[in-house]
Amino acid sequence: MKIKASFVTNSSSTSYCIYGVEVNDGDDAYYKIIECVDKNNKDCDEECEVMDFLDEFLEHKDVVVYGNDYGTWHIGIAIGTIQEIFADIKVKDIPKEVAKKINDIFGLSLSEKDISIIEESYYS
Repeated sequence: MKIKASFVTNSSSTSYCIYGVEVNDGDDAYYKIIECVDKNNKDCDEECEVMDFLDEFLEHKDVVVYGNDYGTWHIGIAIGTIQEIFADIKVKDIPKEVAKKINDIFGLSLSEKDISIIEESYYS
């Protein structure tokens, strides 16, 4: 049997399971992420597609971001990637390591209590 470890998508739906955090428009974390986008993408203007930039920016950082049209983002590490990058870490310590990784990238101050398993699917 073949198992897809990161996210699953087809023409009409997307599903994912990550260790991460939900960030909503208006949260302090949301504005810090926008700051990060502005600082790291000099070509970003009013028409900049933030999600496209974040996808590219995070491509080699093991962190993924999923968003919707309602100002909610899920930022974290795919379950399959967790197994690869934290192979020697106890399961109970994974949230702390995920928070540290997200904090390092975006300058946030998340704790392990902010991190949870997020499962989502949506239709396009």
